[in-house]
Amino acid sequence: MRRTRFKLFLLILGVVLGAVGIDWFILHRKLGPDMVWVSHSREYRLVCLQIYRQAAEKLEKISAHISHPWGIVMDLDDTCLSTIDYQRDRQLRCLPWFRPDWEKWCLRKRGVVIPGAVEFTEKVRELGGRVILLSDRREELREATEDNLRREGIVYDALLMKSGSFSNARWRELFETGPGIPGIGTVEVAMVIGDRISDFCDRGGDREHYGDWGGEFVIIPNPVAPTNERELE
Repeated sequence: MRRTRFKLFLLILGVVLGAVGIDWFILHRKLGPDMVWVSHSREYRLVCLQIYRQAAEKLEKISAHISHPWGIVMDLDDTCLSTIDYQRDRQLRCLPWFRPDWEKWCLRKRGVVIPGAVEFTEKVRELGGRVILLSDRREELREATEDNLRREGIVYDALLMKSGSFSNARWRELFETGPGIPGIGTVEVAMVIGDRISDFCDRGGDREHYGDWGGEFVIIPNPVAPTNERELE
């Protein structure tokens, strides 16, 4: 009986030590250069600050020629809030993006503001514009997402979450011609900011939509995002 218990104890101990060892190995894997750059480099922070400051200067000139209600459209993840914490964990554990784990991460409200985003949204308001955030997060994550945005200091007028089919080719038409944005109405879109081509136009969209970069279109660097080569055609 004692021998059986001892063997069981050794088995359990082996499983525990094995799990700890595997976890240690995973957590001490070397991060890829893309993840290190976004996570730790001063250059990434300065690039984001530079982009947002230049966008604010450009927006001041654009808005001066608009006499009716206007606003800017911003992607949420990796444009306003960084998801590097989630991406880093996925890379260390050699795991792909997985919606249930992603949503658990969102509920923990661990997104950190992208450098320059707070000051930019404040400038939009100062100029008289509306800040409209677009996200492909599910509506069930709204409360956690809004709490995260408030904690990080992002000011906005509308947060549109994913519901049903979501088309980047359609939202601009809806905002500018109708039915508009709930609680706001129709607005002219003066600037669009995102971190992927798909934030500006549906894949395979009209090539003329890939135009005024640094003006109407502003892109934030995000080397850790999965890239579909067809988006770059």
